[in-house]
Amino acid sequence: MRATPLDDMHVEAAVRYCLAQLRGTADRLGGRGVRPPGSGHDLVSMMVHGFAGTLDRAGWVVLDGSTVRGFAGATFVDLTPDDWRYTFMPPRSMSIAATACHLDTTEAVLALHDAVRPAAADRGMPRLLIASAPDAETVRAAWRGAGLRPDVVMAVRDMSNWPGAGSSPAGIVVRTAAPSDVDSLTDLALEEHRYHATHTKSGTSPDQPRETSRRLAEQAVSAPPETSYQLVAEDAASGAVVGSLLGMIHILGDDQVQRFLLPPRYGYIGLTSVTAAHRGGGVGRALVDAAMNWFANHQVDSVFLHYVVDNPLSARFWTRLGFAARIHVDGVWL
Repeated sequence: MRATPLDDMHVEAAVRYCLAQLRGTADRLGGRGVRPPGSGHDLVSMMVHGFAGTLDRAGWVVLDGSTVRGFAGATFVDLTPDDWRYTFMPPRSMSIAATACHLDTTEAVLALHDAVRPAAADRGMPRLLIASAPDAETVRAAWRGAGLRPDVVMAVRDMSNWPGAGSSPAGIVVRTAAPSDVDSLTDLALEEHRYHATHTKSGTSPDQPRETSRRLAEQAVSAPPETSYQLVAEDAASGAVVGSLLGMIHILGDDQVQRFLLPPRYGYIGLTSVTAAHRGGGVGRALVDAAMNWFANHQVDSVFLHYVVDNPLSARFWTRLGFAARIHVDGVWL
């Protein structure tokens, strides 16, 4: 097998291959409305064509003779400090999303690896990130055999068996954030971002501008309450904000290819932070309980979140609460 840049000759075959792979994954996930209405052909066609002939994207097909046996579409990411993604992504990377990476054999993975890794290096991208669907164990094992390592997980928890809220730790009050909390939210966000940068291999920058985190905090506090819920945990004795969690409701349109992997409406837990002096005392669990209660009141069936795999705090915390991996992102430094 060999990997070759996507060209007009192979575009339609790549669309058919990707569509079959995505349909299979959606069927195996089952339930919760996963899979867009209709055949999904137009969605996949738009996605595949989007990786042909653009400056910030590139596509490859894996060929077995003249038969397409794999596809990958990559985005070259070059972030500036004022970009909100700068807070949780490496400043420069080549990223391949789960919806745009379809392979079914170890041989196909190795052929693609021999193409995409030099392409990232040629563009001066120090980090290669490749996502995979939950049923792609063979492919994931092949990537890891080629040197990639677990980086980030998108995890999900069903709301139907959530045990319900417990009691908050003594002296801690969990409440809705107010505009007056923006400075405290900014401080917590910067503490969390710097922890990731120094304690994990995710590659985020330790030099996070305060202005970006403050802008995001202002947006979270002022977002519509029907789809966003910014929580804070306050130390009742001192009045200090010692923890925060952002809950959101995401709605995917029928024109989004992510519908093959995610339900059309779901809850999402964003930045969650507890200041170092209050970790391990139940503050994080109290914030999650309040968020899950809000999701339940808004008829949300499932809740998703991302965590960094080698973060010694968050990976253990979310797994213990029953969040299971849906999408895996593996990475390697070049």
